[in-house]
Amino acid sequence: VVTDAGRYEVDAVVFATGVKPNVDLALRAGAKLGPTGAVAVNKYMEAGPPGVYVAGDAAEAVHKVTGEPAWIPLATYANKMGYVAGTNAALDKRAVEFPPIAGASVTKFGDLYVGAVGLTETEAARKGLSPTSYVIRSTDKARYMKETREIAVKAVIGGGRLLGMQIAGHSAIVGAYVDLAAQFVGEPAERLFYAEYSYMPFTAPPWHPFAVVGRLWLRNYHRPNGPPAP
Repeated sequence: VVTDAGRYEVDAVVFATGVKPNVDLALRAGAKLGPTGAVAVNKYMEAGPPGVYVAGDAAEAVHKVTGEPAWIPLATYANKMGYVAGTNAALDKRAVEFPPIAGASVTKFGDLYVGAVGLTETEAARKGLSPTSYVIRSTDKARYMKETREIAVKAVIGGGRLLGMQIAGHSAIVGAYVDLAAQFVGEPAERLFYAEYSYMPFTAPPWHPFAVVGRLWLRNYHRPNGPPAP
């Protein structure tokens, strides 16, 4: 790579230029932009003027934790938004709703899987949610099995709720953990402990990492000077 500061030998070049919603057609149809710069819609994907629906990467959604408008352009949301908009438009009534989202995503760098859902600790602090983080290390199967792979989990909890979770490891199970975590985001943190998890030495440790997070939070909560009740 050649720059004005010199020449550099690299293995790869990553462009992180960002993206922005393509809203021109929606604006011409009379839609309005929300605070994120995407089109403001309601839970029926209606964009203001009668008969105008906006879905996918051009539309805002509601964040499951903050309740605020959020723009998270992911295919999983776009597909479901399209279903909601198409169904309501075809039936000419408010038949189905698009629910709040938590931003579940996963990516891969080499053989390292990295996933996240909800808010990070920094984001939660900026929102004034007084977060506490719990970081644990687990494995993708029982530790006495061959070829176990380490999984790291960071859970962000505030006000008695799970605000977000970040997960990394050298196993594709990271994606499944992110999907599971998405079901807990915004819910009471104790659910992480009491939820049911399957166990088999070949597929999971006897203590699911989410249950460990829940146990740590409960232990802290029941201390004399633990966090206030949610």
